[in-house]
Amino acid sequence: MKTQNNLTIHQKIALAIINNALNQTLTCQEIITIVQLEYPEIPRGSIIPSDLCKNKINKDPQSGIHHVFHYEGKNRYKVLPESIIKSTNNLENNIKKSRNP
Repeated sequence: MKTQNNLTIHQKIALAIINNALNQTLTCQEIITIVQLEYPEIPRGSIIPSDLCKNKINKDPQSGIHHVFHYEGKNRYKVLPESIIKSTNNLENNIKKSRNP
């Protein structure tokens, strides 16, 4: 199992969403706030929800690979089920509450 220090930014974003926002529809700003509360070391500019959408691909080569959201339009992102988030972000072995020892 990876430690918190070995997680990628995509994995940290995925865990922050799993821990705090399952079954919700969020704005970009709400996502950034949730992630920065759990991982303040991640710069705001590195939290790009559209790169983590199942139904949207950006210029980033990692875009469309790590699924956390379904883009619903007008700055609205529906959080995908936990099982999809974990499987597409290689988090199957991580515990749900990532901050627990």
